[in-house]
Amino acid sequence: MVWRCRNEFAVSFAVFDSDLDLNRAKYEFFDAGGAVVAGPFEIDLVRGQSFAVTQHFTEASTHPEVVAVRVTIFDGETSVTSPVATLGAAAASVTAQSRRSARMDLPRR
Repeated sequence: MVWRCRNEFAVSFAVFDSDLDLNRAKYEFFDAGGAVVAGPFEIDLVRGQSFAVTQHFTEASTHPEVVAVRVTIFDGETSVTSPVATLGAAAASVTAQSRRSARMDLPRR
């Protein structure tokens, strides 16, 4: 799920990691033409078997061209990339055993 509120983007996802080796997530922001206009931004993940992450990015008001985001998660062996999610899009969720929330600034224009 991704949404914009005032000067902030928030991107949420839930994941199940059976072998507890997820280690980071990468975020890429897209314009309507499908070009990456911000990112990639890589964030370290907490360990856990089932968890949800909400990552906040400030400076949304300086990036009106952003309409979508894509998240890639990495473990010790491989990566999985989500489909591109448009602003306001909802995704299926999983009951989370732990939660993490942090803020990052997008570069100012």
